[in-house]
Amino acid sequence: MDGENWLSNNFAQNSSLNTTQSTLWAGKSSLNQVFAGFSLNTLNGAIDDIKVYNDALTEEQILAHYQLATIREAGLFIDPNIRHADDYLRPQYHPMPNTSWTNEPYGLTYYGGKYHLFFQKNPNGPYLYFMHWGHLSSPDLVSWTEEPIPLAPSFGFDDFGVWSGTTAFDNNGNPVIFYTGVDGQKAGIGSAYPLDDGLIKWEENNTNPLISNPPPNFFSLDFRDPYVFKKDGLYYMIVGSGLSNDGGGILFTYTSTDLESWTLVTPLFQSSDYVNHGAFWEMPALIPFNDTDYALVVTPQFPGAPADVIYWAGTFDGTTFNPYDSEPKRLEHISKNLLAPAFGRDEEDRWTYIGIIPDDRDVALQIAAGWRHTFSIPRLARLLDDGVTLSAIPHPNLCRLRIDSTAVRNRTITANTNHNLPEFRGTQCELAFSLNFSSAEVINLQVYKHPNSSEKTSVILDRGNNRIGLDRTQSSPYATVEDLRFQDYIFNPAGDVKIRMFLDRSTLEVFVDNLVVFSSRVYPSEASDLIDIRVEGGEALLEAFNGYQLDSKENTFSAISCPPADLPNSLYTSAIELPDQKQIRVFPNPTTGFLYLESEVANKIRVFDIQGRLLAFYSEYHWRN
Repeated sequence: MDGENWLSNNFAQNSSLNTTQSTLWAGKSSLNQVFAGFSLNTLNGAIDDIKVYNDALTEEQILAHYQLATIREAGLFIDPNIRHADDYLRPQYHPMPNTSWTNEPYGLTYYGGKYHLFFQKNPNGPYLYFMHWGHLSSPDLVSWTEEPIPLAPSFGFDDFGVWSGTTAFDNNGNPVIFYTGVDGQKAGIGSAYPLDDGLIKWEENNTNPLISNPPPNFFSLDFRDPYVFKKDGLYYMIVGSGLSNDGGGILFTYTSTDLESWTLVTPLFQSSDYVNHGAFWEMPALIPFNDTDYALVVTPQFPGAPADVIYWAGTFDGTTFNPYDSEPKRLEHISKNLLAPAFGRDEEDRWTYIGIIPDDRDVALQIAAGWRHTFSIPRLARLLDDGVTLSAIPHPNLCRLRIDSTAVRNRTITANTNHNLPEFRGTQCELAFSLNFSSAEVINLQVYKHPNSSEKTSVILDRGNNRIGLDRTQSSPYATVEDLRFQDYIFNPAGDVKIRMFLDRSTLEVFVDNLVVFSSRVYPSEASDLIDIRVEGGEALLEAFNGYQLDSKENTFSAISCPPADLPNSLYTSAIELPDQKQIRVFPNPTTGFLYLESEVANKIRVFDIQGRLLAFYSEYHWRN
């Protein structure tokens, strides 16, 4: 091995080696382990040369042969434009590795003028086994490069896999990785430190595991996905878990002053409502939006149902998280299509997140494609003025991807007609609609549409029933999830609605009024590239449309940014009736300045303007305006 004698054996003269009933494997164990059709014990890039001699070479001869080699490190780079050249469903501008398996992103970090996104990776094939950490870097959250693997399984507590975690900054401002190590039987928590300023090479902490087992006094389920943050000079680590026997989700919590020695403290938060809040919590994150308001985000596993992302807003007093409302909200408006968001601050100190948008076509199709899953576009997260609702918009840097544009202005869309946007078509694009449907009940925005209308994916704006829908019942000719789902949404009472969509071959991300977002995977045929608008129950006005073809993430772009103007700070709401004036008093009325409210019984009060915008919010916990 690299000139060093690992094993030798001597045989008597005239003896023989009988191999007639066996196969000699080079770079692979003779035990043939296979999962999903992929070899589990083949060494990638570990064999430089193979020669078979009819005599045993001396150690000197072997060393001399080894010294002839000029390249001592295997080139393992895989060019996706070659390996997946003919795959028209593979996303082009979404961050993702070059091939094979990816899953949860973690540790979105801005350091030294560059973004770093780490993620769950299996370099051997598109299947979940023997996890590594992958690494993508970017100067701007738009161009992405896959870097060498920073962490891989090693002898010890992580010999079966290096699983999910996060990054944090030590007391000197240097990044540190925290991760879950698995030995095939149990999980522990370890850390790693960078060996260079570019964060390319990392070294595992020689004192790992920092935490070797879950707390012994709990009947817990899995123990994984550490998230580390700092408050008032003290580091906190929360680790996702759940309690057995339907005990619900729990966040085991530890504190440290140096990121090395960790002390178990009171669990930061838990919920016994396993049906609605999940039986186990993955990928937790606690996000401070100001000195008072935090968002606790978890990805629960639900009994007999898909995972989702939920959050509570509340306060953190250094010991426990106290939610403003007992019931959580969902991060995505139409949920269960984006999971495990990784939060980090961008170069302007704004909270940004990237989640996983998993494949949901047939597994055999995913394996045949040679890659599985992709990440979302980066999004800015905001806490709205009600203090309990998270909002998301596309990161303003994404406009750098735009190649060209098509504009349409002031077009009336009559009821039950098709082909109302013939100027633009595409499957790797951004779409921006400004619509008014005060005279209509429903608008269907159809994308990935086939010329004969046999395929289409529809975003349904149902003003009559105050809801938004996603219709994938005719979205694909392949074996995949096809469904129709709705979620309540109060539209602007004036009938105006703004929609931004991001299409990328087999992904769809939809932002409504710069307030709510939802994601999906869609698998159209190659010819399905039309964009259309269909109206029911009246007519609608397309006040403005801008369509942009978008470039690939592998290119570089000029340093422009396009933040939206006049971001709304609250959701719209329907009209409400005031309770009896004996219960609530408002004065002076009318007013153009201060408004005074007195209530004998109400423990929650919301004040709206005539357009339905929230002006102030009070609950028994806090007051915001």
